[in-house]
Amino acid sequence: MEDLIWISDKQILERIGKRVKTYRLQRRATRTSTALAAGIANSTLEKIENGDNYNILSLIQLLRILGQLDDLSLLTKEQDISPSEYEKILQGRKQRKRGSIPFI
Repeated sequence: MEDLIWISDKQILERIGKRVKTYRLQRRATRTSTALAAGIANSTLEKIENGDNYNILSLIQLLRILGQLDDLSLLTKEQDISPSEYEKILQGRKQRKRGSIPFI
């Protein structure tokens, strides 16, 4: 699997858009019918396919309609962590300085 850290956010959005468009075309569906079925605006689907900024909820609705919701399974997988492991994580974190945002 490619390390996405080396590509820009815009490139990631473009890759997602390309994949979504491929899924739609494989189903031989029009942009309009797909957007309608997903409950999103046609312009939103166009934004997604073009790699523009969009709402993640729109992507979820779209992937559900295209039968590709499993693409998000890695992000939605619940991870079990024991209380002792959680405590170790908390103890290992540096105390944040006043005014700074913690990085997890």
